[in-house]
Amino acid sequence: MPISIREFEAGTKKDPLEEEIVQFLEENKDKAFSDLEIAKKVVFKGKIIGEDWLTNLVRVATWWFSFHSALDRLVKEGRIRKRNIERVDYYTL
Repeated sequence: MPISIREFEAGTKKDPLEEEIVQFLEENKDKAFSDLEIAKKVVFKGKIIGEDWLTNLVRVATWWFSFHSALDRLVKEGRIRKRNIERVDYYTL
């Protein structure tokens, strides 16, 4: 996927997934969600289709790593908060 010249010059690239996660959490400010709940509502919504389980498994595995990287970056930047409650990580603004 190509990047803009501004991103190239700055040495950074915006991840659209990060913005989707933040937007989802902003729409639900009064709640905290587990990573699986966020993934179902943001990442996988409408993307797991058909009966080919192997293709869907590969899609989920690929998206899962990208998704968790985005979550980690957002927490590190302070744009969202993370708290572990009973061995489950929850995220909110």
